[in-house]
Amino acid sequence: MLAAIKEIYVGRVFVVEDDGCLSQERTQRAGISQGCPLSPFLFGIVMTVLIADTIGGLSDEAQAAHARSNLEEVLFADDTLLIGRLGRHVEEYLAELEQRGMDYGLQVHWGKVHLVRVGATIGIKTPTGQNITAKDSMLYLGATIHADGKFGCELSRRLGAANAEFQSLRNLWKNAAVAKARKLQVLESLVLSKVRYAVASAWRSKADLRRLHGFQARCLRSVLKVPPAFLTRVSNEAVRQLAGARALSATVEEAQSALLQKVLMSPHKVELKKAAFSRTEGTLVPMTDAYVRRVGRPRHNWTEEVLKKRRRRTD
Repeated sequence: MLAAIKEIYVGRVFVVEDDGCLSQERTQRAGISQGCPLSPFLFGIVMTVLIADTIGGLSDEAQAAHARSNLEEVLFADDTLLIGRLGRHVEEYLAELEQRGMDYGLQVHWGKVHLVRVGATIGIKTPTGQNITAKDSMLYLGATIHADGKFGCELSRRLGAANAEFQSLRNLWKNAAVAKARKLQVLESLVLSKVRYAVASAWRSKADLRRLHGFQARCLRSVLKVPPAFLTRVSNEAVRQLAGARALSATVEEAQSALLQKVLMSPHKVELKKAAFSRTEGTLVPMTDAYVRRVGRPRHNWTEEVLKKRRRRTD
């Protein structure tokens, strides 16, 4: 079986087609074969083994931190997110990862390594002693992670991307030959979907929800050719009813409730549940209640707020 798999990746060649013209054949010596469903599967196996070897090569202190979830990793293909509470543990993990990666012919692209410090000022260095530049935010799996943990900037980025998509389809919105039902379908699938991506994973404030409602109403008014409310006295709710669309707040609440149900049904060892609830098995105490709160007005957090909404719906 191994010999058969190896034959797939021996003597690989590829061509590039541009404007109907084909390039000469080139030899592919590295990388995943495009269109091969086996390649990412094999890469996932390699990354799983690589991370296991890396953890096994850490010091006893770092391994204990990993066992307590004070040093963790999130894997998605080659986009690895490393989370740690102490800088020395993160540096040790990076050094061991680079060393173990060489055994499999893999290298760390340090130019693509980003550092986001949440409530910390300590620096992180590469194995060669160079400082990794800290940034206020980073893009990971289509979402922006901010050092302050707030969602406002990410919401602005998504609204901007959705608005750009909406403007690129302005000829479609003006085309009288296209049925309104078809336009609403395109609006839902190509524009509003950009705003709803990963909508369940962050808590939205009332101000954020107003921005979502406003964007949805502007898009619907433009598609249905309904002038602004100060001219027609037609409310945004009436426009949504005319389009047969649901308010984005209802979509957000449903998605959050579904995610909460998934978390509650997960075993306690699953990272998603450990991040939301206390690590004491058999309890459903939110993680934020397991620590001493700071003085001042408490911030809204996902677990507590979604639980409150779920209880109100149940009552």
